[in-house]
Amino acid sequence: MSVHRHLDAQGVLATMYASQWFMTLFAYRCPLDLVFRVFDLVFVEGSQIAINFALALMKKNQQVILSLEFESLLEFFSSIHDNAYQFVQDAYSFSISPRLLQKLSKQYVQEAAKVAKIQSIEDNMKRENIELTEQVKKLKKSYRTLELEHQDVAKQVIDAKMSMASLAAENQQLKHELNQMKHEMVKIKATMDDECHYRFSDLASKNAQLVGDNSELQDRLSELESALIDMKLKYAESENDFEVMKQKLQEAQKLSLFKK
Repeated sequence: MSVHRHLDAQGVLATMYASQWFMTLFAYRCPLDLVFRVFDLVFVEGSQIAINFALALMKKNQQVILSLEFESLLEFFSSIHDNAYQFVQDAYSFSISPRLLQKLSKQYVQEAAKVAKIQSIEDNMKRENIELTEQVKKLKKSYRTLELEHQDVAKQVIDAKMSMASLAAENQQLKHELNQMKHEMVKIKATMDDECHYRFSDLASKNAQLVGDNSELQDRLSELESALIDMKLKYAESENDFEVMKQKLQEAQKLSLFKK
């Protein structure tokens, strides 16, 4: 058990060293006289004797194994040097019943199934995490786009307000000028003569033109007011979309953190 705990602590899995033992029957980097003894006993006892050799190797070198770390352990397990006769004697010192082997095999299969299931769950979670990360990136991109659109709409609203203020000032100036002209016209009518009549006609013409200009300005002002109403509606819709997208982004970030 101490050897098992040490190997587990060092991160050395059985597949890193035992697979080459059993697949090559210790022929991988082992002395030929030792390999011959292993093959002799495999022919006589069957392939299960290889487990005895593995246990004998572990037991005899227990202290050495406990003193080594990861890389040194792998190097030690990949190159076995031992007295062939003594190695055989050590192997025969273990007695492993077929029932025990069957029980251990069943336990291994169950543990392997659990590990495979856990690995499958981890893979699914990693895949979902990647998908959620991509969704978060897309939401962030959409959020930035919506934010830029929001800024554009806000700028358009500000420009429209400034334009309306300028037009309103111009309209007030024109009204003031019109009132002055009306006042002059009243004064002229009081002392009207032929020359004044001519000037009055000219002023009346100018007044008509100013009235027309004022009417056009009123129409432009109405159009701008209508455009401002539309922009305010779009601005409200943009604000609503902005809040919805912001909420989705927060939910996606929370879900991503939860999955991690």
